[in-house]
Amino acid sequence: MIVTVTLNPALDLTYTVDALVPQATNRVRTVAERPGGKGLNVASVLHALGEPVLATGLLGGPTGAHIEALVRFPAAFVPIAGDSRRTVTIVDATDATGLWEPGPTVTGAEWAAFLDHFAVLLPEADAVVLSGSLPQGLPPDAYAVLVRAARAQGVPTILDTSGEPLRHGVGAAPDIVKPNEHELAALGQHPTDAIAAGVRAVVVSLGHRGLHAHTADGTWRMPPPAVVTGNPTGAGDACVAALARGLRNGVGQDDRTPSALNNGAGQDDRTRAALNNDRAGEDNDRDGADNHHVGERSRHVGEHSRHVGEDYRHVGEDNRRDGPREHNPAEDRPGNRRGGTTWPAVLADAAALAAAAVVAPVAGEIDLTQYQTFRRTMQGVQADVQPHR
Repeated sequence: MIVTVTLNPALDLTYTVDALVPQATNRVRTVAERPGGKGLNVASVLHALGEPVLATGLLGGPTGAHIEALVRFPAAFVPIAGDSRRTVTIVDATDATGLWEPGPTVTGAEWAAFLDHFAVLLPEADAVVLSGSLPQGLPPDAYAVLVRAARAQGVPTILDTSGEPLRHGVGAAPDIVKPNEHELAALGQHPTDAIAAGVRAVVVSLGHRGLHAHTADGTWRMPPPAVVTGNPTGAGDACVAALARGLRNGVGQDDRTPSALNNGAGQDDRTRAALNNDRAGEDNDRDGADNHHVGERSRHVGEHSRHVGEDYRHVGEDNRRDGPREHNPAEDRPGNRRGGTTWPAVLADAAALAAAAVVAPVAGEIDLTQYQTFRRTMQGVQADVQPHR
C-alpha cells in the first residue's frame, strides 16, 4: 500500500472560463470542487488506477470537514483546530492560473499528534509520498523528520515540495526527489549533490519538454508522449503517482550507497533527540487555550488511529466496490514487486500519466482512455541515456 501525506490540504475549486482576461469580469462556465493538495491529488490518481492507497494529513474547521466529506478513497486524517485552506484554479483554453491560500497555523501539540499517527501507518506502508507545502507553524524540516521516520521502518519515500522544506528534505536523503526545473534552480544544488548524499534519484519535471532523471547509474531524458493542451495543474502529481508506484515495485533499490544510509541512521538519532527536546519546550510554552483543546484533540487522534486498521482492510474492498474498470490495473504497472522495474519504464509511465492528467479537466483526475493511448505511444520511445555527471 502507498501512503500519501498532505500536511496542507485544500478545498480545490476549479473555474473554467473561455479566456482569462486580467482586470475584467470573467464569466465562469463550470465550477468543480474536490479535495486538493498535492498528496491528495497523488492518492486520487493512484486510486483511479486501482492501486491500494491511503491518504493522510492534517484537516481542520468547516473547510477541513468539507474536504474530508469529498474524499472518495481510503483516508485517515489527524484533526487540527485551524480551518483548512482553499485553492482556486482558473482554467481557460490554453493554460491555468492558480490562487493558493496560505492555510491554518498548526500547533506543536498537533504536529506531535501527527508524528504519532504517522508512526502507526508505517508498518503497513510499501512506500510513502510526501507532497506539497507546509502549513504555518510547522518547522521547515518537517518532511525531513518524516523521511527519517520512514527509513527507520524500512519504508522508501518520495518527496515533492519546494523552498526550505525541499532543502531540508533533500538533506534527509529520501529515495526520490521530484522538483520541477524552477524549484531545482531555487535550491541552488546540482542533482549529483543529492545523489552523493544518498538520494536514489532526482526526477525533474520540465513541463512540455518531459522529464529528466538523475540516478546513481546515470541520467535519462524522457520526452512527453504527445503535445497536449488542458489543465497542467495536476500533471506533476500524476508523475509522482507513477514514480511512487515504481518505487513500491523496487525501481533503483540498489542505487543508494551504504555510507549514505549509515549517515542517515545517525541523523535519525539526532532527529529523535531534537524532536523530544522540541516537544518538551512546546509543552512548557503552551498557553491555557492550547491546554484546553489538547485533550480533545488527543481523543480525536486516538479514535482516528484506532480506525487505521479498518481503513487498511477496506482499501481492497473500496477498489472492488468501484466496479469493473476500463483496464486491468496490473497492465499499467511498469514492473512487478518481485521482479522490480527499470528507470526508463517508470519514466515512460510517468510521462504518459502526466499527459493524461493535463487532458483531464481537474487536478487529481486522469483521462484513462488517453492514458492507455499514451502508454502505447511510449512503448516505442527510448529514454535518452547520458553518462552520470
